[in-house]
Amino acid sequence: CPLEFWDSMVELTGRIDVPQSPSLIYQFLPIRWGTIGHAGVEFKDLVYDSVVLDPYRSALCGRFRARDNAAPFFVDPQDLSRIWFFDRESGRVEPIEWRGADRTRAPMAEAIVNTARKRILDRGGNRVIDRNSATRQILDELTQITEAPDRPTLRKMLIAARTRVEQDRIDH
Repeated sequence: CPLEFWDSMVELTGRIDVPQSPSLIYQFLPIRWGTIGHAGVEFKDLVYDSVVLDPYRSALCGRFRARDNAAPFFVDPQDLSRIWFFDRESGRVEPIEWRGADRTRAPMAEAIVNTARKRILDRGGNRVIDRNSATRQILDELTQITEAPDRPTLRKMLIAARTRVEQDRIDH
């Protein structure tokens, strides 16, 4: 921020508020509840996994909320290549990577992922995408979308998504 911004904050309020904990950023992200299984946790055909989840894989009902064995994850719509989990054992918010994150350079913004999923589903509905092929198909679509965007609106969306993902990486 420019120096004028900080000067005006001090002038208006008499102080500058600074977050006291680096994990406060996650309080502003939406929470999605997911069940941690042997393969990890799945949201919208994307499977996320990490050794951080190992102690929680056989979570008992009521461990995080009374009615089931789902756990809370912070999800950043600007970057779905990973989700965030508060590990009670370490007291830290830990990143949980999408299994295909290391195989694509595509910006994983929610709008781009939704576009890829829609293109897959348009080819054959739920018969086309299943647990075994979801990662491969999404990777293929992301590659196709990012290497040869077929519409100007898609190109604009990709540019905006790349910018948001880069800023998101800096923020985290």
